[in-house]
Amino acid sequence: SIRNYYSTSIAARGAAVNFTRWRVYDHRVRPWYREAIAAWLNDQVQSSWSSIYVFSTSGQLGVTAMRTMARSDGAPDAVLAIDFELSSISGILNRSFVGVGTAFAYIVETDPMFSGLLIGLSTAEALQTSAGERRSALETSHSHIAESAAVLASLGWPSNMHLRHGAGSMGWEVHTTSVMSLTRGLPWLVVAGQSIG
Repeated sequence: SIRNYYSTSIAARGAAVNFTRWRVYDHRVRPWYREAIAAWLNDQVQSSWSSIYVFSTSGQLGVTAMRTMARSDGAPDAVLAIDFELSSISGILNRSFVGVGTAFAYIVETDPMFSGLLIGLSTAEALQTSAGERRSALETSHSHIAESAAVLASLGWPSNMHLRHGAGSMGWEVHTTSVMSLTRGLPWLVVAGQSIG
């Protein structure tokens, strides 16, 4: 199959304007498509989220919201998909915490296979290493994010918890919450905190 790309503008309200390029693209070999079909065939799950993967178009880490459409005989017919780049999550966190003093936030996966890998963070730090590997919250250069992540990891990434660490003029406190119930299955933990002292 051929995928066509077009530019657009605010004035065009999303309508395709200029043809920019085309390339061969086979959706059947992409991670999101295979996961959606497997979820339907194995468990009859129609709506789901993909695991984190590298987008073929941008080379960025992302996640896909998927909905499988089935024929009357139950066989999968199509998969509708919407992509979300993880960098946009970091962008939202970063903009939300500009000028908020010593506050910080980060989001990690809690699935045992990917436990502690970053989904987004309020600092300008990249979600991938220079080698293209996903970065763990334990590996960040922000000392309070790395320290709090180490404590939360040792506790199994608990949800709905308040932790305070340190005394006197140095330390941090964090609050955690799960996004699982809000997103129908994303095993993510949101951690918001601040330096204390």
